[in-house]
Amino acid sequence: MAEDYVAFGEIEPAFARTKELLLPFRRSIWLRIAVIAFFIGGGGINLPSPSWSTGDMPAGLEHAVTPFLPLIIAGVVALILLALLWSIIGTILQFVFVDMLVTNEWRILSHFSPRAGKGVRLFLFEVGLALLLLLIVAIPAAVVFIAVIVMTGGVNISAVVAILAALLILLVLLIPGAIIQMLTIDFVVPVMIRDDCGVIGGWRSVYPVLRAEWKQALMFVLAKIVLVIATSILQLIAMVIALIIIGIPGGLVVFAGHLALGSLLIDAVLATPFVLAAIVAMLLVAVPVITFHRYYGLHVLGRLAPQYALLP
Repeated sequence: MAEDYVAFGEIEPAFARTKELLLPFRRSIWLRIAVIAFFIGGGGINLPSPSWSTGDMPAGLEHAVTPFLPLIIAGVVALILLALLWSIIGTILQFVFVDMLVTNEWRILSHFSPRAGKGVRLFLFEVGLALLLLLIVAIPAAVVFIAVIVMTGGVNISAVVAILAALLILLVLLIPGAIIQMLTIDFVVPVMIRDDCGVIGGWRSVYPVLRAEWKQALMFVLAKIVLVIATSILQLIAMVIALIIIGIPGGLVVFAGHLALGSLLIDAVLATPFVLAAIVAMLLVAVPVITFHRYYGLHVLGRLAPQYALLP
């Protein structure tokens, strides 16, 4: 029965391609995919906007912070802009990664510029999807919350329950949102490359395929969830092992340096190479995982819609 579904049949070919690409070890390929993993591994960004009130600060603290307030605001704005830039680069690299896997030309910069426009469109689609899910929950929740406050004369347990219910609904809506995001990355991105179209145009081509092969599509979603969980566990185990290998000597070096010199600045300097090594190790651990998942999506898409079989 399982062999009747493309989702199961393409696991082994995707694994074989991943093994063929990454073994024997070729530093240039691993490092380039690690760079891509740095940007696309993280998913979306969540930028909360807390409300600051200096009236709640102790008087001394308020006077101490006020001279630095412009600098603090500038720092927050800079962090937000960096997060947006990081996310946009990540969406562009989704296309670059597919290009490199398909063409076997491992030059990020040469693929980056031609895919910038599509990457920005994908970023806007992701932001729009996130805002849509948020509005679906936030507007009814706000109406209920305000109505409860008006009727009861203040914030009480009913208002809190309304907010908690809205958060629960948001969590439930994140599931179809995550599925849409997954299908967009796995299927729509390659279609956008082949048809030279935008995200909406890509979905117009993908949706009829999913509707006609809905059983295959459903099985792909289920298989992908299981594969993500399984590979995430393996990735976590590998990361822990790498951190232990790097962390033990790193901790000993920093501890010895602190005993000898007793300076936090020296401690930070001694720890820096080990921290950087840990970051590189975690990115390298992610390389086979993201490569397998991207190959897997391309294989399944090629089977469901042969006109979009990009892999040679």
